[in-house]
Amino acid sequence: MRKFGTHQEQLRDLGQLLARCRRNGVVAAASTASFMTETEAWDVQSMATACYGGEPVGYAVVGWPVSAQQRLGLNGPIHSVIPHDGGQPASGETFRLPQGVIGAQCELVFTIGYPVTGRADGLVSHDSVRQAIIACRPAIGILGRRVSMTGDTHLAAIADFALHVATISGEPADRHTLSRLDLAWVRARLDGNDVLRACGLPYDPVAPVTWLANTLLRMGQCLDAGDIVACGALAPILQVLPEQTLSFDVAGFGNCRCSFL
Repeated sequence: MRKFGTHQEQLRDLGQLLARCRRNGVVAAASTASFMTETEAWDVQSMATACYGGEPVGYAVVGWPVSAQQRLGLNGPIHSVIPHDGGQPASGETFRLPQGVIGAQCELVFTIGYPVTGRADGLVSHDSVRQAIIACRPAIGILGRRVSMTGDTHLAAIADFALHVATISGEPADRHTLSRLDLAWVRARLDGNDVLRACGLPYDPVAPVTWLANTLLRMGQCLDAGDIVACGALAPILQVLPEQTLSFDVAGFGNCRCSFL
């Protein structure tokens, strides 16, 4: 990032730096978060996304639930787009961990069947989001940083693609199985060792999708037909290292597996 220039130039340069670091899998230093507002942080993320390129395929929610916010130093949930190019490897593929990886989260990814718009009061209801979902699949989300910023960690995370690195998805299950989520057995294993085994999910995974739909509307956007949405951590965020394998199984919904390099 340039050492001199106007405030807007520094924000633009930060967006370009973030895109380069994401493309190259490296981490750089920056200091703009110390004087960046939340609106500017979202602007930087948009600039970084545009510079990175690739047609977005949907959105990743990060910092859901509260325990994930605490782990990541966030004031609340945040989101970013998932780029088509490299942002969504398939289950069973190996994934090379870039520099700056924070960890992996087991999550669900939903596919939206039609545009989700607000009611007369401008809000999107939980039921309308649930009805708009046409598929669901287990996934592994990789979180990490592209730049090491000083200042507000929440703003830095927003600007830095909301900490999203990749979403590794299994095969989709039919939406009609959503009614069975409350009783589904879930199991996550790291190198064959259980790190999660429980009956049912810790929260309603459609809730963060509803939050995202309302957040996008306030930003003049909306969930559209074909968008995918990664719902956030359904288990504690796990540290993952090269040569490890993480698997996530949800009974009745399939599984997701990834080996790391």
